[in-house]
Amino acid sequence: MGTIVATNLGLARWITRFFDLREGEARPVIQSFLVLFLLIGAHTTLETARDALFLTKLPPHDLNLVYIAIAGLSFVVAALSTRFADRFGRRNALIGTLGIAAFLTVLLHGMTPTPRVVMALYVFSGRSPI
Repeated sequence: MGTIVATNLGLARWITRFFDLREGEARPVIQSFLVLFLLIGAHTTLETARDALFLTKLPPHDLNLVYIAIAGLSFVVAALSTRFADRFGRRNALIGTLGIAAFLTVLLHGMTPTPRVVMALYVFSGRSPI
């Protein structure tokens, strides 16, 4: 435990050399960075997988249907996301939507990649609630 604290303090000192952080801000900055880094990495991986699945399971001319579905779903997700944030607070809404997105991603991963599942994966990952 002492090593972890020392490592975190060393990292916090290193970060404060390059960025103007006040006392107590280093930890939230590191946490935010890690969350964003993992989100971007996961999204990039999911996009690569969905594109490969789409091209192997569906004809390319179905792509226009997917983009129409993503556009339509964007309005619904934006309204629901706003309500969710208003009701539970922005932080809790973020945590909740990350949990829901992770659950749905795992659920879609466990399904046999039929054309409908691939279409759902493409639309879901194109307009994720995050």
